[in-house]
Amino acid sequence: MAILAMQSRESSSGKKRKVLCLHGIGTNSEMGQIFEAQTAALRYRLGPAFEYDFIEGSYPWPAAPGIREIFGAHDMCYSYHDGSAPSALEAVQSLSEYCRDNSPYAAVMGFSSGAALAATLLIAEAGDEGLKKEQQATFGSAIFLCSTQPYDWRELKAGRVRFLDGQDASEAICIPTVHAWARNDKEYAEQGVKVVQMSKLAKRTEVIHNAGHGVPNHGEALERLAVAVERATSGLA
Repeated sequence: MAILAMQSRESSSGKKRKVLCLHGIGTNSEMGQIFEAQTAALRYRLGPAFEYDFIEGSYPWPAAPGIREIFGAHDMCYSYHDGSAPSALEAVQSLSEYCRDNSPYAAVMGFSSGAALAATLLIAEAGDEGLKKEQQATFGSAIFLCSTQPYDWRELKAGRVRFLDGQDASEAICIPTVHAWARNDKEYAEQGVKVVQMSKLAKRTEVIHNAGHGVPNHGEALERLAVAVERATSGLA
């Protein structure tokens, strides 16, 4: 992706559930702390049993809508690829290599296009024997926060950009999954539902909230999300 690996500032003492964190397009992880801030309430609620590995995209990108208003104009924002098929393919392959070198992870947690990148890798594993062999048991679970649609891995390898629909990869993601999405997410709600359909019915949990294209940070929705994450990462989902 040429991802920039940024080890979390979270404490790593003792045995913890390690979570790989992928930010959305036009935001960042540790350098500007945007994804850290977006998930702060969730991570606080989950407590010391978890540690987090935030990795940064390497492609400078215009800030996503609303980011400058909340976080200011001084932070650089990034994407994991430039939107072309070769770049997206490289991003998936780089993520695969990074995970192979740093696994195991109790979960991957992605927001928006970061969630889509994780879903692309997970679905690619199901149909690509090389990736499947390398990635076996890398992620114990997946947490999709307002996910957008993943890429079609076969089309990327052919040099074309195509996004998967739910029926294209029905229940292809076999690990426990958590899907947090909002009906008032005006642009991406339907895409998040498609990723739900791509996940195994018996192992998926939906957390429908009203935070729009964001992460619940208080109240009952936050509690439901935290409980779902705890169950998925403990093998109870």
